[in-house]
Amino acid sequence: MTDADAVQNQQALLFLTDLRSDARMRSDWEKRIAALTSYVKEAADPAEQTTRYHADIQNVDNFLAERGYDTTAERVLTLLKTPFYLDHLKQTAPNADSTRFVQDCLGEIGIYRGWQQALSAVVKGAPTSSLDDFLTQQGYHCTYLQVSASFTAMRSHNLTYWTGVYGSVATDPPDGPAGVLLIVNQNKSFTVNLDRPDDRLNKVVYRNGVLDWAASDVGVHSAGCLTFSCKAKRFPTDAYVGSEYYGTVTFPPNNSHGPAGPLTLLGRIGPVPAEIPSDQVPPIDPAVDTIVRYIGYFQTAMWILHLLASIPNQASGAVDALKNLGGRPAEQVEGRVDELERAAEAVRDIDTTPLERGLHRGNDLIERLQEQLADDPDSAELKQQLEQETAEADRFDNSFDGDIDPAGDGWARDFEDVIPK
Repeated sequence: MTDADAVQNQQALLFLTDLRSDARMRSDWEKRIAALTSYVKEAADPAEQTTRYHADIQNVDNFLAERGYDTTAERVLTLLKTPFYLDHLKQTAPNADSTRFVQDCLGEIGIYRGWQQALSAVVKGAPTSSLDDFLTQQGYHCTYLQVSASFTAMRSHNLTYWTGVYGSVATDPPDGPAGVLLIVNQNKSFTVNLDRPDDRLNKVVYRNGVLDWAASDVGVHSAGCLTFSCKAKRFPTDAYVGSEYYGTVTFPPNNSHGPAGPLTLLGRIGPVPAEIPSDQVPPIDPAVDTIVRYIGYFQTAMWILHLLASIPNQASGAVDALKNLGGRPAEQVEGRVDELERAAEAVRDIDTTPLERGLHRGNDLIERLQEQLADDPDSAELKQQLEQETAEADRFDNSFDGDIDPAGDGWARDFEDVIPK
């Protein structure tokens, strides 16, 4: 294998790993693949289908290049069918111990600091196996790859992991208001400007990474559907990394204290936008900033683990192996090491976990149903809802692997179908 092939394979694996946690990039990628397959299949003649494929595949490759991945769409699909990737999927499947570690690490400052030290050693050249040794010594029978997978999965079911102040811009209409302020608190409550939707009156639900609420005559009058996503790397044209959301909020048409009508929004963690009037900003709990930094370090650690896992470990350590590849891999590992150092500095003053009462543990929706069932243990309706939601959470957690299976029913199979044979 040439160095160029090694780089393309490494970048393809990194893209697939990032795709799992970056819901917005995944949605855009699936749309790009769908556009390609639709365009090709519209032609009845096989020769015309081949012509169309070669004419449009560059648009898909451009998607990867625009986001800083030095690989191609066909290389991504080829990787999905290799024994190496199939084995990688098995190694990264979360288990009960990896989930327990994430919960314990964020809930106990001693474990958190120990994890920091172990990761710092790897960044300085120790083999990634030393992270697995740390986990075993702490009583967790899992690997660092499984820890990363558990963290990603848990964020899809627990809103606490998205605690933060999100300024946003309206992407539709393009001349919409300068910003909408979303504040997510660790106790699962949230505000949209001055509105605080009520769990019961506004039918608030956080399920599979999506926050939904309905308008109510006696509660908040807005309605929303927001998908949370984790932008894992800097793009050449977009340097932001971190938590974000995208979706729609529909305000009353004659809203007297803020935006009106439906707005399509993109929100990212940061300071309150200057365009938002001070009388539209509710009080912000000081703990929010601490939690953002605290979870942010763990999130940054997951990013560098994704990168380290994108190349088979070598005796010199994965960091050195990536640097030795040169080009984009070397650039990326140096950038992420710098990000990890900044994240570590940001949490240096935190001497106790800012997360209260284990709110970062468990599935929000399932726990709510369990509490309701405890109050009404004979309710057949609640039992059925709990069973359905448990099954839905399991389905969602396994959906990504189904989508990337060339023999499955997702984008990988659709792409496979139109590649000229």
